[in-house]
Amino acid sequence: ATGGGIMELHTFIPKGMFAHYEGQAYPYDPEKAKKLLTQAGYPKGIQITLTVPKFLATAGTVVMSNLDAVGIKTDLQLIAYSTLLGKYRK
Repeated sequence: ATGGGIMELHTFIPKGMFAHYEGQAYPYDPEKAKKLLTQAGYPKGIQITLTVPKFLATAGTVVMSNLDAVGIKTDLQLIAYSTLLGKYRK
């Protein structure tokens, strides 16, 4: 889908973008994440909405699956990129 131009991300903000953090990358550890959610007072997990531009639907589905594995139930909302930018600017 990206023509081979995939880069591994360890933060929400990709390298080269404003506010990118070059600090420690944390490994994907579903069991530790479940324990942390329990310690934070969410033993049954939580529910969130993940808003993703339509052209990143596949990536959004992967993120949703990873979150679900740790107890974060996700409602995936696909919207036009221009609409998403408008939400960020508010």
